Amino acid sequence: MTGKLLLAGIFTLSVLLACSPQTSNSVAPANTANSPAASRVSIPLTAAVANMAYSGIHDDDVTLTDGYWEGEPVVAGGASRPSVGLIDDFMLAGDLDGDGTDEVVVFLWESSGGSGTYI
Repeated sequence: MTGKLLLAGIFTLSVLLACSPQTSNSVAPANTANSPAASRVSIPLTAAVANMAYSGIHDDDVTLTDGYWEGEPVVAGGASRPSVGLIDDFMLAGDLDGDGTDEVVVFLWESSGGSGTYI
């Protein structure tokens, strides 16, 4: 299970890196000498990430709505449902690979409907 979660995390990060918005190099950043390598992301990007589809977590893609997804009951008529969510206040953007384009890093939590929740 740990290997599957690690693979899902790596895949999620890869998807986010591939889907990051392109930035223009025509405007020089202001005072980069004292700027951190990564910064908090803007509200529009937060909304976009909170409503993206992620794969590799469950058999089918998981599309978050406002940062949350809930699947069908594990057992027909049961109360236990798988769920996935965006971890609030842990989303950073920055140029992670030195290509001049900002990438976004987020963490998701996942619960199979039982007593455990995984990051």
